[in-house]
Amino acid sequence: MRLLLAATLLAAALAACDRKPAEPAPPRDRPLAQDGTVARAYTSAPDRAKVQLDLAAARSALQLWRGEHGGWPASLGELKVEGLSYPDDLRYDPAAGTVRSETYPSY
Repeated sequence: MRLLLAATLLAAALAACDRKPAEPAPPRDRPLAQDGTVARAYTSAPDRAKVQLDLAAARSALQLWRGEHGGWPASLGELKVEGLSYPDDLRYDPAAGTVRSETYPSY
């Protein structure tokens, strides 16, 4: 009986080793939006943090630009902010010098 159990466990372990790892998901252009579910609240947390970091970097660059040039840039492209996770999610108002997230407008 023990031999049968050991053989079954060994076969299961060997079968699990033959599986190829799952392919990673391709990177997204936009962050995950909240949809009201508990699952999405957890799975979107890294994206929300990345959006907040993007906004902080863009807002800091805007303040530096204003200090150096005495006004706001015509577009975010003029700032040349490197390392943004979701640059296409940012919306810039050149008249007011404000930037917001399209997915998370309250940030």
